[in-house]
Amino acid sequence: MGARALGLVLSSLVFFSSAFSDAATGSEDSKWRTSATLELGSNLYSSGSSDYSASSSLVLIPTWRWTPHWTVAMSLSAAKDLTGFRDLVLYDPSLRISRSAVSLNPFFSVSPAVGMIFPATSRSREREGLITAVRPALRLSADLSRLKKPVLRDVSLMYEVAVSRAFHQYTTSTTGSVNTAWKLSNLVSLGYAPGERWSFSADFMRNTGWSYQGGARHSFSLGESVNYQFSRALSLAVGLTNDGDVLRANGLNSNIAIFDSTSSRVFTSFTVIF
Repeated sequence: MGARALGLVLSSLVFFSSAFSDAATGSEDSKWRTSATLELGSNLYSSGSSDYSASSSLVLIPTWRWTPHWTVAMSLSAAKDLTGFRDLVLYDPSLRISRSAVSLNPFFSVSPAVGMIFPATSRSREREGLITAVRPALRLSADLSRLKKPVLRDVSLMYEVAVSRAFHQYTTSTTGSVNTAWKLSNLVSLGYAPGERWSFSADFMRNTGWSYQGGARHSFSLGESVNYQFSRALSLAVGLTNDGDVLRANGLNSNIAIFDSTSSRVFTSFTVIF
């Protein structure tokens, strides 16, 4: 497959930003829970076009509440190409240890976390020579309801900054592409939940990666979705994503856009928490 499946892009954002919310299904005393997200997505070309692509993905996130304030979660994911060669792609498992939010003042709270990638796939071990990657992160959440503005009562705002350090056996993969040693990620997430059932969310992530030789690459991911909560354990999401390099091929004009007819993808996902 080419670009990473659409569903896994958004699922990663969820995993690294809000998978550890205290509002999880089940009692607050529950030690274990698992979320399973099945997603179907495609680009915007007609199904008869040679450029058309579609994929499905499955993401499992078992979570263990280690202490009242700390949780440990594992992300397990796979994607299947539904067009072309119909490849099945397994992704490396990710582990994250996260602390519940610590209040700074009536408006803001912070939550530290650290993540790690385990190179379980032959693609990472043999082609890239990945040993592991470590990802400390800090999330800042704003409680806008305290502004006592009716329009902001149901709005949530979150910002997360993370620094990733990867360790490889060699600086260039066996396919000739350079490996990324460092990555800086900035994620902004905006949510609006006017009721118990419906909610709307938008995420923007900007990444800067540096190779071992010092070369930099700047990329972005954008996602918007409409979500419906059938129950505390079952939800549906429909949305649009776009990702790519920050600059166009000329190196001057911005490539960041909510919608792009050639790179945007639509998706539908179902999430079950048990």
